Amino acid sequence: MADGSVAPPRRRITVWKVVRLLFASLVAVAIGLFGLAMWAPNLMTFTTAFDGQDTGFALGAVIVIMFAGPFVAGAGLLVGWITFFFRPVTGIRIVIIPPLLWGLSVLAIFANALGRCDGDWVC
Repeated sequence: MADGSVAPPRRRITVWKVVRLLFASLVAVAIGLFGLAMWAPNLMTFTTAFDGQDTGFALGAVIVIMFAGPFVAGAGLLVGWITFFFRPVTGIRIVIIPPLLWGLSVLAIFANALGRCDGDWVC
């Protein structure tokens, strides 16, 4: 600070914010465990992609998104908890938003496969 003023005070961490962070963490862990539980069915579903065949960019992107759930949830938890001690509300948002966006993207892939592509993952 060039003008010699004091640094701004840290944001207050209240009990309500801690409860919200714990709830957001539980939701993120649940979504991460759901993503981890989807690994075995995804391995069986996408075996053609692992056989060395050229399946195209779209199917590769679907596979990466399907397998990214636990990593997205874990990264959101780690970064969100660290951020929480400096900016509590931002930390809560970082914990909850990435896993929710991953879950919504998986639901969008399923909706696309069932609604538009007659059960095929990419059309």
